[in-house]
Amino acid sequence: RRRQLHHRRPSQEGDPQMSGYLGQFAVKSETTWNTPVVPDKAFEVASAAIKVDAQRVEVPTIRAGRRMMKHRLPYAGGASGSVEMPVMTTGFGWWLKHMLGSVASSAVVDSAYTHTGTMAVPSASFTAQTGVPYTGGSSVQPQTVSGGRVTGWELSCEGGGELKFKADCDFASWTNATALVTPVYPSGVPLTFIRGSVTIDGTPVISDNFTLNFNPALNTDRRGIGVVKREQKVDGLADASLSLKLDYEAQTYLDKIVAATQAGAQSNVVIVIEDTALIGATSRAKLEITIPVCMWDGDAPSLSGPEQTSFDLKGVVGTNDTDSPVTIKYVSTDSSVA
Repeated sequence: RRRQLHHRRPSQEGDPQMSGYLGQFAVKSETTWNTPVVPDKAFEVASAAIKVDAQRVEVPTIRAGRRMMKHRLPYAGGASGSVEMPVMTTGFGWWLKHMLGSVASSAVVDSAYTHTGTMAVPSASFTAQTGVPYTGGSSVQPQTVSGGRVTGWELSCEGGGELKFKADCDFASWTNATALVTPVYPSGVPLTFIRGSVTIDGTPVISDNFTLNFNPALNTDRRGIGVVKREQKVDGLADASLSLKLDYEAQTYLDKIVAATQAGAQSNVVIVIEDTALIGATSRAKLEITIPVCMWDGDAPSLSGPEQTSFDLKGVVGTNDTDSPVTIKYVSTDSSVA
């Protein structure tokens, strides 16, 4: 007889099997580094994979007749991981200070507020909590981390998709002994490609996608006698990179790559992703990225087949010593980014 294949039935009401859809992620800025606060701002996330760094001090010793290590002394070395989410029309301004170091908010204009993030030495820290559902039952286990800093981030968007944000984070402390917070979510919808634009040196270009990566160069492995993990500190030059995929329609950007001078290889880049709905009479929720100095690198387009020729343009973010190397303006109905 043919063996019967047993398929797992879909979960029904009353089933004890739980899923990640019950999970949650919330944050709050700290007044003092690694002094935990109760997270009160939740975000709709694609994932929040923050894990405890369970460390061991291994002490190999010789003792007559013993063939294996005996001494492995445990300690919690903090936590780290990545959070991924869409950029929404409200709420995202909270991240600007943690991404770039400084943020300033404007007065209301046409029912909208502009929150501007610029580069500065990172000083803000935060507490975060992830609610991780058990496989069985209906409980959600809170895992709370404090002394957090963003150690790297990425903004990206492609034609047909939403504006995505990924933050790599490092934390000094981790515990699963705090209460699960009740999530309070900002209202809003994801920003998408529909009303997006890219300009290079003031000229609009059509790009299939863009990815901006930023690394603030923080040392996250500072330990000392009596202190398991010390505050994350700047340890070198920050760096950032931008990639765009363009149609190969002219020599303009190839000429930038092969330019004989530094100035000749550089461009000003502005990327805007805005909502389709109006906030006031003319204003819209949006995220605007300005890079005053981007030096282009990459390979020249080549003939590699019968398909249309594309141009993968890659740039390294530089500085002109007057403007912030990266400036992000976030326009929303949020009066504050706290």
